[in-house]
Amino acid sequence: MEDRAQLSRLGTFAYCFYAVPLTAVTAAALAIVPPYYSQNFGLPLAQVGFILFIIRLLDAVTDPLIGFAVDRSKFRQQHKPWIFIAFPIFICSLSLLLFPIQSLIGPVYLFLTLMLTYLAYTIALIAHQAWGAALATSPAHLSRLFGLREIGVVFGILGTFAMTALAEQFSGGALSVKAAAAGGFIIAMIIVATVITGLFAPDPNRNTNQVHEPYSKHRAYLLSPRFLGLCAAALLYNFGLVAGSVVSYFVADRLFGMGGRFALGQVAYFAAAWVGMICWIRMAARLGDGRTLIIGCGYTVAVFASLLLWVQVGSAFAFFAYMVLSGIAFGVGPYLVRALTGALANRHEAGSGDCVRGISYSVVTFFDKLGTGMAAGVALPLVAWLGFDPAKTLTQAGRTALLGTAVAFPVLAFGLIALITWLVGLGVRDDARAGSAR
Repeated sequence: MEDRAQLSRLGTFAYCFYAVPLTAVTAAALAIVPPYYSQNFGLPLAQVGFILFIIRLLDAVTDPLIGFAVDRSKFRQQHKPWIFIAFPIFICSLSLLLFPIQSLIGPVYLFLTLMLTYLAYTIALIAHQAWGAALATSPAHLSRLFGLREIGVVFGILGTFAMTALAEQFSGGALSVKAAAAGGFIIAMIIVATVITGLFAPDPNRNTNQVHEPYSKHRAYLLSPRFLGLCAAALLYNFGLVAGSVVSYFVADRLFGMGGRFALGQVAYFAAAWVGMICWIRMAARLGDGRTLIIGCGYTVAVFASLLLWVQVGSAFAFFAYMVLSGIAFGVGPYLVRALTGALANRHEAGSGDCVRGISYSVVTFFDKLGTGMAAGVALPLVAWLGFDPAKTLTQAGRTALLGTAVAFPVLAFGLIALITWLVGLGVRDDARAGSAR
């Protein structure tokens, strides 16, 4: 098996490049779809949130099945074929979601297009993450590879919002033009990334001598405190981040008066995230993944709490300052949770001889997306119930609902991640350095 130390620069680049459009898909779905379908097409905001939540519940079935398929499929190469399977689903579903057929738009249309988009995303994401764990088997190299992968994620999301920012400047802020700009960029990047990764990323042939035990044999691993801690961290990370993200456009528009510069704010956010990722990678190399995750969560709690102060200032400077500070925190959670998942799966494989990377990432990905669905399913209906209506003038109750949702959920979620990380000892890499095993 080829470790990160032997990966060429071209192989590393080709692997990481596929991450460019991957998470940009969900970023566009969460930041653009709710206001686009509620304001342009009249779907109730609570209904959009409910659809996102139901799709996440379906992942309870699809995610483990995909993880099982990645581990047990009979393809000559274990991971690469899956990105080609996801490709046509991505192209069709994204085209229908972000370039909608207006005569068909309704709850069923939104549900089907989002469901197919997330199906393609799940196939590609689980295979890509398991692929990275197979390429970099030592914890230190795995952490670095997933850090570089997360830089690709940030670049893709940055590109998506840069395109919407350009559309924003030339179209006067029309949501339909922003959606088209984001959709065009993501679809183009999926095509380019599939070609580059498919041609140049190494994917060693499957080990035909590997014996696959039933997953019931690995119940102790899947129910271990560390693995469950990773699942909880993935759920809480997305719950906290997405609860803030799904109302981020309304916060920018109604609390800062910066709705016309929302996409530009997202560009600042992800430009800062790119710089932040370099810092988090270096910190993890020095302190270990577990300690860095705790520090990153503490920083994130402080930044989200600071929104209470920035909205009092209420200027363009305050808006962009908050976006930059919160952008620095963006990549630390998913990067370290994925690296720790791979390290834990590789350690189990070394001891048992059975590949569990696919099922490990599929279960963690399920909780990742469950957190996303819970956030959308709770935050959007709650903010509407508390008095915010995007079609009406902002009231004091609506202001309180927006601000409370954007602050309280993230602060609680990231505080709990830090606590769980400390309690269950998620620093797999730190233990590996010390030569201990629990």
